[in-house]
Amino acid sequence: MNGSERDVIQNLTHIADQLLSGKRKIKIGIEDIDGIEDEGLRVLTSKLVTMAEQYTECSSFIVDLSSGKLCSEPPRMNAFANPFKQLHSELRHLTWQIQQIADGDYDQRVSFLGDFSDAINKMIVDLRERRTLAEELRESNRTKDRILSIISHDLKSPFSALLGTTNMLVHEVNNENINVDRIKKYSTILNEATSTTFNLLINLLDWSRLQSNRIVIKPEKLNLNDIILDNVNVAHTAALHKNITLKYTTPGDYPIVSDRAMISTILRNLISNAIKYTSYNGTVEVSLNKNISFYYVSIQDNGVGIPADKINLLFESDTNQSTPGTANEKGTGLGLGLCKEFINKLGGDIWVESSDGQGTKFSFSLDNL
Repeated sequence: MNGSERDVIQNLTHIADQLLSGKRKIKIGIEDIDGIEDEGLRVLTSKLVTMAEQYTECSSFIVDLSSGKLCSEPPRMNAFANPFKQLHSELRHLTWQIQQIADGDYDQRVSFLGDFSDAINKMIVDLRERRTLAEELRESNRTKDRILSIISHDLKSPFSALLGTTNMLVHEVNNENINVDRIKKYSTILNEATSTTFNLLINLLDWSRLQSNRIVIKPEKLNLNDIILDNVNVAHTAALHKNITLKYTTPGDYPIVSDRAMISTILRNLISNAIKYTSYNGTVEVSLNKNISFYYVSIQDNGVGIPADKINLLFESDTNQSTPGTANEKGTGLGLGLCKEFINKLGGDIWVESSDGQGTKFSFSLDNL
């Protein structure tokens, strides 16, 4: 062994010591492998130099990885780096998932390193539950604000009308010269105001029960024709006041197993709305048809119609604001939302056909099986 080869072996031993000691950066001291005459020593030197280079390269990658520099790409064709490439990929994906969670996406499920994943997944479940509670709280506050708004605004006007009319009626009755015509007039106003207030209260109570999930379907054997007739008869007084012709001419037996109160609420609101938005001397027609699976009920008027930009908001209780009727009738804006909720609970559907100034036709379906 010549002196040059002894130097090579000494350098190789130094490199091996550096590798074994875990030194991060290794300075390669072999400059001229081709000068080594012994073939075996030359191959060993080449492999050890390559190993040292890969070790140094991998060490730098691991340092970047541990410092959070996940944008660094792992070294290619490096056996030392192979075990860390999967870790690098998992950490990048985990970072993306955590960012999604921070942005409010709680549908993520982390699968990174056992206990660590369990802790993050538990955090996601807790965040999801908190978001649900927060949404329920916001919805509860919206419901409370809506109820307070209706009580303070929409119910204030009819009660004021009731109070004013009863005062005038009492004054007239106590008058020595009683005017029968005025008493009839005040009585009619009182009846209308009472009916309006009653409908507002019923809608408000039904809507409040819906918000708290306290509405329970009570199915029973019914004749749909009888329910429609009952509600049409109740609506005749309001129709007569505006000289509106209210038509319903469907005779016969239409058996159905459903909830009477819900169907009556739907009909009451739709017929009341049709009368409300139909001008004096107009027409409102109720019809009932069926096929093999469904009954179809329609309430059509020749009233003021609905602008196209408002049709999509009609059945949204939280956004729909009541528009005064043709005789300045008031409402809560809850009626159509209630109709949609009740019809959905009964397994049916509701839709509307209308154009501004051309009248409106509301239709809904009910399962007749």
